[in-house]
Parts: sequence; C-alpha cells; structure tokens
Amino acid sequence: MSYENEKNQRVNTTLQNVVIILFFKKILTLCHKKCNPFFSIPATIQLAITRSLPVNKSQLNTITIQSNLMKKVNFILVFIGLIASLSAFGQQEKVIDASKPTNFYNSVNHAFEFTSRPDGGNLLGYRANLVLAPSEKNLILGEIPVLYNTETKNFGLGDIRARYFYLPYKNYSKFFGAFGPSIDIIAPTGNWSNGIGTGRWTIAPGIAMGLMFSEAIQVFPILSYQHMSKPVNSDSSAANNEINGGSLQFVTVIVASPKIFFQITPTFAQSYQNGSGSFSYIQEISIGYQMGPKSVLGAYCKRDFKNDLTQVSIGLTRYF
Repeated sequence: MSYENEKNQRVNTTLQNVVIILFFKKILTLCHKKCNPFFSIPATIQLAITRSLPVNKSQLNTITIQSNLMKKVNFILVFIGLIASLSAFGQQEKVIDASKPTNFYNSVNHAFEFTSRPDGGNLLGYRANLVLAPSEKNLILGEIPVLYNTETKNFGLGDIRARYFYLPYKNYSKFFGAFGPSIDIIAPTGNWSNGIGTGRWTIAPGIAMGLMFSEAIQVFPILSYQHMSKPVNSDSSAANNEINGGSLQFVTVIVASPKIFFQITPTFAQSYQNGSGSFSYIQEISIGYQMGPKSVLGAYCKRDFKNDLTQVSIGLTRYF
C-alpha cells in the first residue's frame, strides 16, 4: 500500500470513528428524553415548572441525579471521540483474530438480546458496544443498552458501561502469553423502578492473563474485585446497603477452524452484604463465525444458576 493510499485510509477511518461517536451520543440523548420527557423542555421552562408546580423532594433529587449522570456520560463520549479520532493514525492494516480477548481492535458490535428472569419482568433489547484500540496495549470500551421490560411495559436506556484494559505484556509464542489490568465502571442510567436498571454504581478492577496451551486452545483467567454502591434513590434499609465481592473467570477459547471459534467461560463469584456472603456460579458460552476479513457474526448464552437468570443474544461485530 502506498503512503498516499494509507494516509487516505486513515483519514476515512477517523471520519468513521467520529460519525459513530455522534451516532451513539444521539441515541443516548433520545433514549434519555423518551424516558424523562422533562429533559426535552428548555432549561428556562424547566426552572419555571420546578418553582411553580408542587414537585416533591424525591422527584427533584431524581431529576438532579439523572441530569448529573447525563453530563458525565456526555463528557465520557466526547473523550472517547477524541481517542477515536487519533486511534486510526496509530494503527496499520491488521489480520483480525477475534477469538482472543487480549487482541485489541477498533470495532462496533450490534446485539439483540433476551433475558429471562424469575421476577421483575423479562427483558428484550438492543446493546451497542464501541471498542477503541489506540494501540496494541490499550483498549477502551463503551456499552449502551436499550431495553424493554415485559412486566412494567417500560422502554428506555439501561445501565451504560465503560471499560479500560491495559496490556503491557503479550507473547503468544510463550505458555504465559498475556497479562494486564482492567477496570469496569457501570453507571445507573437505567430506571430501576421501570425494571431496566440496577440503580447502583458498579466499579470492578481486575487482572487478566493468557495461558497458551496450543494454537487451538487457550485459557484466559480473569480475577476481579467488585464494588456496588448503595442505590442512588434508596431508603436506609439493609437491603440497600453496599455490596462487595470478587469473581474468578476462565475464558476458554477453542478455535475449531480459521473461521469458527468458541468461548466457554465458567465464573465463580462471591459477594458480601451486611456481613453475610453469597456464592454464585455463572456459565457463559459464545460462538463466533468470521464472515469476512472485518466482520464476525456471534451468538451468546449466559446462565446464572443462583439467580435463575438466562440471557441469549445474537450480534454482528464490524472491525475498522
């Protein structure tokens, strides 16, 4: 590839990144306004309404919390947009190997999902993931779910997630093939009373490594600590106290062919609240089919045995 062609390709990729960020931001804003019509009113009218109408304190607190959350989310999206604009200039054309979680690429994933729950209503929805890899050592992920609760009949934005993964070491020719820390943050942007959000902030730092048993089988253990805050709108009951815990995952990759791979992930989790512990076992299975050089079709199933929860989804990942 000539220098001029490579330069044009990077410019086009940068423009694509910016368009994708703006698209995500627009979806987020529209969903938020749909669930909270108050925010579609100009600020001056909002102020007049809050001063003239009998709005109780809890409603005002909810409005203030949601407004602050949206400001933080918009800041995060702008920051990710800047990273996206720069990332294209730091990457060369690559051969995509989506089987390993420690391979970092720019990508967008669109997934449609169904979650069966014993109470609180089942969930139907769409989940968008934007992954940016400024380099082979850095990954930034943003996730936006849009959900519908079959019991409450409510539709809206779920809890959004952001993730950063740093990989200082990667050498697949060695048995110990990769190592790096990560951190996940989940914001309570979903409405808990409508059944489409947890109502809690979640922060989960972790450490991942890669064990290369062969070209066809690799295992990626991930050890994480998880902290869940008190619900943003809650009383002082014990059920609303903070939750702390940890988990150990084993992402097992099986490469069946150059185009087909499986990820089988058992997770062992222990959480503590109010001085008592609770153990849970979660099993995840996914299959990926590489349709082309830059697209992967995937299917996913998750079973949480303790909470009697099952989630299935199908999605398409496009790399750029």
